[in-house]
Amino acid sequence: MNYYGWLLFLHIAGIILYVGGDIILNILALKFYKDHDASGFLKIVKSITPVVGIGAILTLPSGIGLVLQSSTLSFSMFWILSGLFIVVVAGIFESIYFSKQVRTIQSILTEKGPADIGIAARMRHIIKVAAVINLLFLIVIWLMVFKPNV
Repeated sequence: MNYYGWLLFLHIAGIILYVGGDIILNILALKFYKDHDASGFLKIVKSITPVVGIGAILTLPSGIGLVLQSSTLSFSMFWILSGLFIVVVAGIFESIYFSKQVRTIQSILTEKGPADIGIAARMRHIIKVAAVINLLFLIVIWLMVFKPNV
């Protein structure tokens, strides 16, 4: 297997961890939200977040490497440029927003207990934002598969 093949392998493995982890996280978060289990919600977020992070670390550099190694790919291609933009912006927003919300939920849980209405509202909002980010990541996957305007 050549260098390009290894980059492609790392890119696909990273996407599985990154997007798959995000989708699984959202599904499990929804379950804990419905069960009114803020502690379970926090545990699942803290346990899956490293998997998503590893996926992001694998996906972005390997994707950039694929473009740099290819004689037919270019950062000026719409599907590459837009996919890169969406992943970077969504990833930065996701990491900042979710870490702040998780810290706030933890604080409310410690200070006011699990019955506080602010916890449920934040959990619901996190789930909605995560669903939008999951949709954005699915758009990126669509772009990578169908390569519009190549």
